[in-house]
Amino acid sequence: MGLFEDDYNEHELAWMSGDEDKIKAAADLFKESPENVFFMIVKSIDSKKKIDISTLDYNAYMLEQHYSHFPECITSIYRLNILGKEFTAQQHYNYLFESIPQGNKFRKASKLQDNNLDTLINSLIMKLYCMNNNDALMYRDILDANGKLPLLLKKLKPLVTDSSLSCIKNVKDRKAIKAETLKW
Repeated sequence: MGLFEDDYNEHELAWMSGDEDKIKAAADLFKESPENVFFMIVKSIDSKKKIDISTLDYNAYMLEQHYSHFPECITSIYRLNILGKEFTAQQHYNYLFESIPQGNKFRKASKLQDNNLDTLINSLIMKLYCMNNNDALMYRDILDANGKLPLLLKKLKPLVTDSSLSCIKNVKDRKAIKAETLKW
């Protein structure tokens, strides 16, 4: 290659050739989704089917964190934390493979459940007194402790409109909350 000659990558060469098949093949290279190595390793440990991890990106910390959430695996992970600091990736995998009991060990992530009525009351207090959410929560706790919250709810009742109910995402919940606010 000379100093002023251009170097083209395979995508540019395919585009300049004008061959539709080469262009499609080059574009399809981007469609390949990377394998999720972590879940592949967890599946192999859970199903007791060994895989070769020498070419994989092995993350011992993530595996220990994953298995520490299951009561039947805690003693194995505890021993691994004490004894396995100097383990190679293959030794770590072999220990987990032999010590973790067979069975599916995937769990759902816990989600925060918001009480829609509390969310609405807080947003109405914020609107009425022009304050932020933390101050509204504190003000509401004080009123509730002093027994004055029902009086405030009567004052907030006219502020319950469709626009104020937009803080509640589910339409079914909006209707139920609107019916409940009419009782204030």
